[in-house]
This record gives sequence, structure tokens and C-alpha cells, in this order.
Amino acid sequence: MGLFLPMALLPMRALVGPGRLIGRLLSLNRRIREVTFENIERCFSDLKAEDRQALVQETHRELGTSLVESVKTWVRFRPDNPEFDVVDYDNLMQFEAALDQGNGVIILAAHYGSTELNGAFLSRLDRRGRRLVAIYRQPTNRMVDEIIRWGRGKIVDRLITSQNMRAVAEELKAGSILWVAADLRVTEKNAVVSRFMGQPMESSDAIFRIAHLSGSTIIPACHRRNPDGTGYRFTFLDPVWIEKRWPPRRRARRLLRNVEKMISPAPQFYWWCIKRFPDDPAA
Repeated sequence: MGLFLPMALLPMRALVGPGRLIGRLLSLNRRIREVTFENIERCFSDLKAEDRQALVQETHRELGTSLVESVKTWVRFRPDNPEFDVVDYDNLMQFEAALDQGNGVIILAAHYGSTELNGAFLSRLDRRGRRLVAIYRQPTNRMVDEIIRWGRGKIVDRLITSQNMRAVAEELKAGSILWVAADLRVTEKNAVVSRFMGQPMESSDAIFRIAHLSGSTIIPACHRRNPDGTGYRFTFLDPVWIEKRWPPRRRARRLLRNVEKMISPAPQFYWWCIKRFPDDPAA
């Protein structure tokens, strides 16, 4: 953490260089290197070996930059801080139309770029008095949990553990905006085996179920750094349409398909370093 803190004082456009250096250091970690390679090899089997290796290397560099951006967000973010006035919003009318309905809104995010910066850009929007809440997986390490709560608490109005779905439902019924990532492997008893990037993955349709119960609209959203490094674009995708009569596997697949839509234009920003697939796909 001490290595990142001085970088947080840099302007946003100056974070890429140090971030890429951090990324090269992260690539020396055997587990990060192996999981990243395995995920990309599975999901991009149609690419040539040298192209997959190039994607692995670029992914490590972008991961480092994402971590530096996240620390800067934790340290420096305030909704009125002009340092974060570096984003343009695409398809914003989808978000505004969801607010017009008067019910809760679920922003479907992913581990794509800096998750914290994604939340900060969302937090800066006019929410018409709605609370912004987030779900997170509570770490077993108490110190890590405290750091996450301290940093992310600057972005959202309330942070809720993934075990407390009752609180999530209450917030949505009250009209809150829920910010949640839907691309992590689920190993709980209600998990279903769906497909992500053409690979079997244990997932869940819990987001759909809670959206249905609360009458909330699900809108996927992601951000990307501009190629010239001068700023970012935050994009809202079209609302997710899911039929209640669909089986859980199909509903989970629809959610993951929208994550794929975020990833496909620039897959190097995705966190391929997280293990998502079973060791034996046949199992």
C-alpha cells in the first residue's frame, strides 16, 4: 500500500506509466501469471499463440494501472474534486429513463478496469436524491476488510456484504441504486453452471431474482480509458431483459452475456488474473 500512496498524488493522466510498471512487477507473481494465461488461453483459443501472449502482457500492464487508479480513487475522491472531471458518458439516457420509472436501479458492473474508478464515475452523476449502495464479498482478513470499507465508503452511501441480501432488497425497494459486479465465480449452494466467454462457469441468477422482487431495472455499465490517456468514457448499455419463466442457468447466462459485451471491444482491461473456471471443464 505504501508503494501506491505517492502515486495517488499524481494527476489522472500521469497514472499510466507507474501503473504499467506495477503491472510488470505483478506479472512476476507466479499465480497471477498462470491464472491470467490459463483464462486467456481458454477464452481466446482462436487467436494465434503470439497474440494470446501479447494480450497476457498487456493485461498485466492494465491491471497495474487499474490498481493505481483504484488507490487514487480511495485517497483523493470526492464528488466535487475536479481531478475526476475527466469522463464523458455515453447512452446516459438509459440511466435517466430507469430513474424516471421510480423503482430501484441495478448497475451491472464487472472487474473491468478500475472497479473503484467505475464507482466514482457513477457516484458523480445526478442520482436525484437516490442512495448509491454496493455489494462486496467480505474478506476474511479484518484489516483488508477495513481498508475496503474505508476506501469504498467514500464512493457509496452504504456498503453491504453479499451475505446480507435482505438489506439489498430493502434498499432497492426504497428506490436506491445498486452497484454490483456479476462476473465472479459463485461456489455457494444456489450456484448454477452457466457459460462465460464460451467456458463453463459457476454463476448465479440472484441479481435477476432480486431485481424481479423489487421491480428494479438492470443496466450494464463500464468505463474505458481513452487511447491517448487524456480521459475516460463511461458507457451505459441497454437494460437487461430476462424472462421470469427462464430456468436459472439461462437467466445467469443472460447476465454474463452482458459482461461479455463490456469486455469484447477491449479485453485487455479485464481482470483475467481472477480464477473463474473449474480446473476440469468436463466436471
